[in-house]
Amino acid sequence: MTGAYELTEPKTIQDFVESLGLTWNSDSLVVVNGIIVEEYYELKDGDNVQLLIPILGG
Repeated sequence: MTGAYELTEPKTIQDFVESLGLTWNSDSLVVVNGIIVEEYYELKDGDNVQLLIPILGG
């Protein structure tokens, strides 16, 4: 899922992920502007967010 999203109010990463219809998972890795962040990070105008979901297998 890629694209630009406009926030009408301040949101944490967890709020943003859940607004996309996804469930926050502590195993997921969230990177904002190249830095790993926690779920309580508050998004700012212009932030670049990447959601990295681990894939298991072998």
